[in-house]
Amino acid sequence: MVLYDRAAQIGDDDDDPDTVSDAGTSGVGVVDEEETAGDEEDEVASLDELFCDERFVRKIDALAQLVGMDGAACQPAAVLGEVVRLIQETERKNGRCVCASGAVRS
Repeated sequence: MVLYDRAAQIGDDDDDPDTVSDAGTSGVGVVDEEETAGDEEDEVASLDELFCDERFVRKIDALAQLVGMDGAACQPAAVLGEVVRLIQETERKNGRCVCASGAVRS
């Protein structure tokens, strides 16, 4: 009868203002048509914000220094492409199988 006791406890939680209704009145999961129309623009804006994020810039700058591209933090695609190229080249020299060979080319 543990389930019955738990159901009784859940019923007592109705006075709690943090309780969310499952009847669809809470607004959770409701999709606004205007919001879906601007998703593509939001994605581009979020990528622009990401490139300006200080932590991201520091990480790209550190990768650029590791691969010998000092000062290339403003070109994250070029830095990441060089990192992938060097990893693939190293794997080829070591005789390892490159799973995504040719997937990324500069």
